[in-house]
Parts: sequence; C-alpha cells; structure tokens
Amino acid sequence: MEQQRLSELFSAYIDDRLSVEEKKELMDIIGQPQSVAALDEQIEQLWEESRLTAVSDAAAELRIQKVMQQIKPQRNRRMLGLTYAVAACLVVAIGFLYFFNNFNFSHTGQTPLKSHILTAQYGQRKTISLSDGTVVTLSGGSSITYSDDYNQTNRTISFQGEGFFEVAKNPSKPFIVQYAGLYTKVLGTSFNIRAFDKEEKLDVTVATGRVEVGKGKKAFAALKPGQQLVYTKKPGLVELNTLKDLNPVTAWKKDILILKGERFEELAVKLERWYNVRIIFEQETLKNCRFKGTFKNLPVTALLDLLKKSAGFSYRIQDNYITIKGRGCL
Repeated sequence: MEQQRLSELFSAYIDDRLSVEEKKELMDIIGQPQSVAALDEQIEQLWEESRLTAVSDAAAELRIQKVMQQIKPQRNRRMLGLTYAVAACLVVAIGFLYFFNNFNFSHTGQTPLKSHILTAQYGQRKTISLSDGTVVTLSGGSSITYSDDYNQTNRTISFQGEGFFEVAKNPSKPFIVQYAGLYTKVLGTSFNIRAFDKEEKLDVTVATGRVEVGKGKKAFAALKPGQQLVYTKKPGLVELNTLKDLNPVTAWKKDILILKGERFEELAVKLERWYNVRIIFEQETLKNCRFKGTFKNLPVTALLDLLKKSAGFSYRIQDNYITIKGRGCL
C-alpha cells in the first residue's frame, strides 16, 4: 500500500500537484530505507515514459544511470541524510527531464532544436492547431511535444494522455505520433488515442482514413474506420476490435461521460482528470463498485449525487479533495 502511495505522490510531484502536507508525506516515505527500491523504479519509469523526442535509447540510459548513481551512495547513510539525499535526486531527475524535454540534440553537432510542450491541465479540454493544419483536441492531463522542425523535415510528435487527432493530408510527410513506446503513422485521417502513463492498457481508434500502429520497426496493424487496437503494456498483448459505435470513445470531446460498468477505482482516476480533484476512498471495498450510464456536462457534485444512489456511498468535499465513504461493494 505504501509503495502505491509513493507512486501516486511521485506522479503528482512531477505534475506539480502536491499540497504542502503531501510534499511532507512524500519526503517521509522516501526517507525510509525500504522505499529506496520503489523510488528507483519510479525514476526509471519516469524516464521510460518521458516525452522526449529524438533522444536515443543509449543517451536516455546514460542519464538514468547518472540519476541512479547519485542515489546509490546515499543508501548507507542515516535516515535523515537519506531523506534529503533522495529529495535532492528528485530535483536532479526532474531537472534532467526538463532540460532534455526542451532541447533535442542532433547527432551531427548542429544547433539543438527547441521542443514545445502543449498541455491540457486537469479539468481542461484544449484544442491545438499545428502549423500544417492538423488539429489536436486534448483531454485533461494530456500533452503533445514537437520540435522546431515540425512540418519542415518531419511531422513527428510525442504524446501522453488522451487526444483526438484530425490530421491534415501531406503524402510527402507522414504524420507520426510516438507514445508509450508505440507509434501511430498516417497521411491524413482522424483518430483517437488513449495512452496515459500510469495505465496498463492503451488504445487507438480510427474515425476516418487508415492508420498504422506499431512498435519499433514492427507494424501491428493497419486500422480502418471503426477499428480499434488495444495494447496491454505487460506482456505486450495486441487486441483488435471492430466498433459499431465510436461515440463511447470520442464522447469526452463533448463533455459526455459514458460508463459501461467501470469500477469506481478506475472511474475515480478519470474524474480526477475531468474535474481537477483528488478522490480518496475511506473503505477499499468502495473501489469495487461499478457504474453504468451516460452523463452530459455535469458538475462533479451533481454526478456524485447520481452515482451514490446506486452504490449507497456518501462524500465530503474540502478544497479539491473528495472523500468517499460507505460500505462499498464486494
């Protein structure tokens, strides 16, 4: 449970969403010797899921090693020293990420290319028009990264989160989206990608045109309109589906929430992104409750008032924290 809490706090720390109390809690957890291995894993995962563009695997590995080398010598020190050492390493790791997310170095010694990161914060929907005419709609907690040479030498972007892409046609420059180790390649089409860093499954759904999805040099499939590819990160499982109705996939663009039996734990993550809140369950069994229904453009309190009728829970709101309590579901 403490390792899971470390993961939650670390992720929120990276996104600059921690309160003063939560920062203290994070420092207390990482100050414990048994938390060092879990912290190592979090920093390595941060590198793996970072939104770098045009940085080689070897270079990324080298930077991971530099961060880890600064942590390891501290492991034999006293707990207080460990707390401050690990806290400093967090700053170093984030500093590396900021630097390499904002500058892409070519391998020929040329002037580094500046990268641009566009983000939809929690509670936001953002529509972005790129220089080639491509339009990207981002849901809360999502972002794209592209270099200065976008639409000049290439049309490649990095992506994290959920977004709907309406790609301008250009046969000479394919549009490529890189995310979670995968890629989506198109010439001109529209499609939805859901690929959040902390979620084990991601999916690509095609609305119009044709889309190629793959990993490295291997293409998984060429998708047609109405087709969806679902990828499970571990063990790398690929599943192809044909959808009769795309509305459940793209309804988020219209602030419509469609639930088809999601567990409360999964729904809570989605609500945190939609409404910029933090949801806390007082009882673990509450996470097992499942919900169905379609809800359009509702405030979070109105939505919870409807959901609690079927699950018998109550809630308390303080600032942007929502505490859920009740007997829960088996």
